[in-house]
Order: sequence, then structure tokens, then C-alpha cells
Amino acid sequence: VYTYIQSRFYRAPEIILGIPYSTSIDMWSLGCIVAELFLGIPIFPGSSEFNQITRIVETLNYPPNWMLEMGKNTSKFMTKLNESEIQDSKRKYRLKTVDEFNIDFKDMNEKPGKQYFKWSKLNDIIKHYKIPKNIQHSDDLIRQELKQRDCLINFLNGILNINPLERWTPQQAALHPFITNQPFTGEWFPPGSLPSLTKNRQQHQSPNDSTLSTNTNNNTQPAVTGRDNVDTEMTDAGDSMTPMKLDSPMNVDSKLTTTQTNN
Repeated sequence: VYTYIQSRFYRAPEIILGIPYSTSIDMWSLGCIVAELFLGIPIFPGSSEFNQITRIVETLNYPPNWMLEMGKNTSKFMTKLNESEIQDSKRKYRLKTVDEFNIDFKDMNEKPGKQYFKWSKLNDIIKHYKIPKNIQHSDDLIRQELKQRDCLINFLNGILNINPLERWTPQQAALHPFITNQPFTGEWFPPGSLPSLTKNRQQHQSPNDSTLSTNTNNNTQPAVTGRDNVDTEMTDAGDSMTPMKLDSPMNVDSKLTTTQTNN
């Protein structure tokens, strides 16, 4: 039995919550890595497991109730809502505040996590990331860049689906236009999937997720700490991960091996 599964920044929510898991945790790690390659810093740079699940929830929304009900660690990070607190979403849990967590775990000394991005939702973080300087002179290149970002957002929403039962498999992800370079028409669903599930999940993204203006002034620049500073602040000697090398999209299934080490 492994007591340490996946490096924290790339750890799937089902691992954090303590529910049975499958190889879909590797697709989650892949999504984290793809986002990091685009942004230059981890998308979920949690300083602890509590901070990690907090960042995931703030960026993607809460896991479905069945995951929270099943998770043996749910009560560590979440508080169950009473009947009067349950809203239209039917969500039965909420994240503990930092103060609530510290009351329950006095030795943890949890602190509010640092915000590395100006925006909180995945779609906004990707869409509003700074435009490369070498294309800022061309409206056509900027429009092309934004279209490619829409494709990336759709891809990430599939492999960073917080529900492991809906998360894309390697075979499904390998067919996405982001991998195949086929034209992206604005939405894409894997063969055999139910579009309604994906659309329902994407409704939880920011309601202000409008198309980014081609204006490249400072208003479109995210509040991102410099890479060198981020590396220093995120250092955790116990959370190292062996880089994965993907030779081609079709090798995803065989190459996605998450490091598992006894700790």
C-alpha cells in the first residue's frame, strides 16, 4: 500500500479526498503539466493538501456530492451543510475556512495561499494570460492565439474534469484537435461521451468568460509572480516528480506513468 501518491501539485482530487482511484489520476497529472507548460508555473501550487484542494475547488468548482460522501478525508477539508444552507446546486459541502481548519488541526498552522493569477477560474486564467510580445503588433496573430487558447481550454476542461468518471481517457484525449491539429470549431466531445455532462460542468466556469479584447495593454496582463520567485516559494523537498516525456500523442496511454514512492 502506497502512503504517498502523486506529487502534490499534480495530485488528483480523488487522491486528496481519499476515495478509490484508477489510472485516470494520470490524466489529471497530464492536465496539470499541460497547463503549467502554457503558464510557466503550476496551475495548482498548493502549499499543503488543504491548500491544494482549496485551489482546485476555486479554479474548477466542487467535486460532485458522491465523491465528498465517499471520501475518507472529506471531513478534514470540508464542512457538511445543513438543510437550510443547501442551495439550488444541491451541493452538500463547503470548504473549511483557514481559521476553521486551524481550529481542527492546531499543529498545521495553515495560512491563506498566495494568489499567483489575477483570475480564479481555469477558463479565465488561460484566456487572459499575457499575450506574447512577438505577436502583439499583429491583430491577426492575436486572434489566432486566442483561438488556439479556446482549443486549449476545451482540452484542459476534459482532462482536468474533477469527476474521474467523466475525465477523458488517453484514447479520447488523443483525438482532440489540440493534439491532432485539426480545426477547432468552438466545442468538442469525445466519441461516445455525453455532451450534456461536459456542458453542465462548464457552466460552473466564470460567467464573465467573454472573449479577450485584442488590446494588449497592462489590463490584459495577469498578476503572476516571476518564475524564479515562484520556484523558491513552492519548494517542497518531499514533493518531487520525475518529468514525463511524451514522444507522440498516440503514446500517451503507455507513457503516462505517475511516480509512486513510499514516504
